[in-house]
Amino acid sequence: MHARYLYFSEYDSLNSTLDQLDSCLDVLEQQSDSLFERMQQLLESNKQTRQELQKANESTEAGETRDEKVNSDTKQPDNDEDMDTSETGAKTETVTQKETKTEEENLLL
Repeated sequence: MHARYLYFSEYDSLNSTLDQLDSCLDVLEQQSDSLFERMQQLLESNKQTRQELQKANESTEAGETRDEKVNSDTKQPDNDEDMDTSETGAKTETVTQKETKTEEENLLL
């Protein structure tokens, strides 16, 4: 009888350990799913931001092309004030990149 008792005791101990491992794996799976969902959201957000920036850049480039054509027909810019549009576009892009980075950090928290 004593040997059988040890056998069942060891079996119960092993069963308990496997239950604990199963619980830990469930928690890890939930965290993984949550992380995957957040990464999908971040990916979609970045994709939308990239598309918006691309559209903004295209419209800015189209505007600059029209301005260049008008300027070549009339006059060339003589001072820095006429050249400010490209600097403003670069600043806008930098601000947008910072906003995107902040969104990414918020999603990861």
